[in-house]
Formats: sequence, structure tokens, C-alpha cells
Amino acid sequence: MNKDQYSKAADDLNDIVLSMRDKGYSIPLDILSSLNYMVSRKGGEGSGNFGHAGRPGEVGGSDGEGELHHGTNSQAGESILKEGLKPGGYLIIKDKVGKMSKVHGVFLSPNKENANIYSSDEWRKRPKGTTGMVITVKIPKEHQSKLVKDPASSSSLFFPGHIPPEWIQSSYYTKALSPRPWSLFETLLTTIIQDILKAQLDKLISLFIADNDISENDYQETSNILTNGIQSTIIDLAKQAAEDAISILPTNAITTSWSMINLAARDYALIHSATRITRVNETTKEAVRGLIADWQVNGSGVDDLRNRLEALTDDTGVPLFGEIRARRIATTEVTNIYAGSYSIALQENGYIAPAIKPSLHVNCRCSLRGHIMDSGTRVIVWYTARDEMVCTRPIETNIGTVNGCRDMHKRIVSEGFTDQYI
Repeated sequence: MNKDQYSKAADDLNDIVLSMRDKGYSIPLDILSSLNYMVSRKGGEGSGNFGHAGRPGEVGGSDGEGELHHGTNSQAGESILKEGLKPGGYLIIKDKVGKMSKVHGVFLSPNKENANIYSSDEWRKRPKGTTGMVITVKIPKEHQSKLVKDPASSSSLFFPGHIPPEWIQSSYYTKALSPRPWSLFETLLTTIIQDILKAQLDKLISLFIADNDISENDYQETSNILTNGIQSTIIDLAKQAAEDAISILPTNAITTSWSMINLAARDYALIHSATRITRVNETTKEAVRGLIADWQVNGSGVDDLRNRLEALTDDTGVPLFGEIRARRIATTEVTNIYAGSYSIALQENGYIAPAIKPSLHVNCRCSLRGHIMDSGTRVIVWYTARDEMVCTRPIETNIGTVNGCRDMHKRIVSEGFTDQYI
């Protein structure tokens, strides 16, 4: 199927689903997620928008004051600076009387970090020789009422129609993120977690409406949504990591059966992810519990509760139920599982266990590889994503203080060899 055929198929399917929803049919979440992914792959020429199409939004109520940012690539950016931002994505808009319609326009973010990520992600498949680019615009006050909230992303706004070049304030280039072996899993898991966080929010509100409170069992029920929702993807990732590790070993270096390696990697992934997701859910529970206690004293209706929950942030200022948190959870979790499962496959074949493994911090994108020293000793080596987003701040670890992941590149991390580099 060529690009035009794919684009038409995505639009046709989207129109069918919207028609069914307008007639009152309930559309399962997995179908909507798959459809959004198809439409997002179609993108739009010069739009710089991928993963942002076909979602329902409501007109009005969005804060458009201040600067807004749009991630794209340098090739599209050159024409954008001359001609402005042309409609490249679309949103399903619900008007004041409840009618749904497809509106073409431009996606923007008040969060520059989010725009940086969209401009830099290697999965966009930018034309060769280009780099990422972020366009900063300011919507005139008389047009700010046109902005629409993107309900699937608390860090995204939608402007229907064309943004003229005179609204552009500035632009800057970003570098592409270093490709990682698990990039597709990271993208997939981000989408899954983003949908799950929204489902958690909806579940918390429905449980509260039912009992006028949220019990410990209720919190556990919402926690299970995340744990169960990512399990199959985590297992697939662990298997892929183990396969990648074995694939680069010399044939005579493979000493353990694949079935044993696969089982060990799978068990590691399930145990580790359960521990990690427990911490994620505890953060959500504590923040929600405090907010509801305050709302019960000062709140005014369920709509007010939903608005407060949607605006709830963690201790770094990132919305708890938003896209940036979903991406951070996915990036960190995928890095952990890939490195751990990869390491297990190597250890099962005689490589010395690592004293430390990625991730060192939230959003860490480092990895491990096997290395055979001149002496024949099999060790595991740390590899850092060598791009502008790699961290350089000092981090306390069990092998001492390191100056961020940048200083870890090509460092042997097998026990007994952590003071050596290759």
C-alpha cells in the first residue's frame, strides 16, 4: 500500500467510526487507539504533527496566553517561516450543541520540552540531511478563543486553520535523538500508557461518584489497570532484548538454550515492572488522595473535580494524567526492561553480571552490550545515547559518583571491572 492509499484508508476508517459513534454506538478503546495510530502515521506535509489526529475535543476553555510551540523538521520549517503553519493534522471537534465534526488545523504545546521531543524523535523518519526544529508562536488575543484542548494530551492545544507567519515569534533547531534498539516499543508503550492514564482518571471519578469517596481497594483497582495494560508489551520487549543480545554473540559463545534465556528474561521483566509500576501508582494515589480531601471541603461539583484531577501534577510539575508523564514512564520502563533482559541473556552465556544497569534516572535512554576482552573474559559495557539530551549532572550510584550518563559511555560495568573503559 503506497502513502496515498494508506492515507485514504485511514481517513475512510476514521469517518466510519465517527459515524457509528454519532449514532450512539460505543467504540472500544483498543479500536480507537489503533485508529488514532493509523491516522497519526498519515501525518501531514509540513505539519510536524504525528500521533495527533482524530481525537475528540471541545471548543473553548483553553489558555492560549503566552508562547506556544510546534515541533517539526528543518525541511518543513523553512517553508513554515515563509508561509506560516498550514493545517497538517485534525481533531474531532464537538460544538456547543454536541455535534461532532472533523476540523483541520495545527497542534501546539505550551510546554517547550514536549515540542522538543516531537521534533527530535527518530521515529518520525525525517528526510535525510534534516534535523529537528521547534517553531514558537503567539496567538493574538482576539484569536485565542479558537484554541481547543486536546483531551488526550494535557500538554497539547489545537488551533483550527492556518497560523500566519507574522504570528511566529522565533525558531530553533534540535538534534535527532540517538536511535535505540527499543524505539518502537517506547513509542508503542507511550501510546498505551497515555490511554491507560486517561482510563485511570475516568475510573477514579466513576468510583468517587458511586461512593462519594475512594477506598484503598478502589486505588488498587485503578492501579491494576496500568499493571495489566502494559504486561504483554513488557513481555514482548524482554523477549526482543534477549534475542538482540544472543544475535550478536559468536556461535561458539552461546552456552544456554534459548528457552531458558527467554524464560529468565520474561520473569525479570514481570518482577521489575511490577515493582516500578507500584511506585508510579503510589505517586498517583498520594497526589489524588490529597486533592480529593481538599475538594471535599472547597469543591463544587464533579466537573470541578475532573478539572482539578486533570491539572494535578507530580513534584516536577508534570501532569499526572498527561502525555509527558506517559512518555517519561514509558522511556524509563523500556530502558530498564531492555537493559535488564539483555543483561540476563549475556549472563546466561558466561558474561560477568553488571554492578549497575540503566536506568540511572527518569528518561534515561542508555543500554548495555557484551564485550570479550583480550584475555577472553566476558564483560558487560554501558553505552550512552550520545545526543543533546544525555544527562551530565552528578549522580550517586553503587559504584561511586558519576558525572551523568555521558561519563558512563563505554564503561565496563561488570563486577570487578567498573574502573575500566573499552
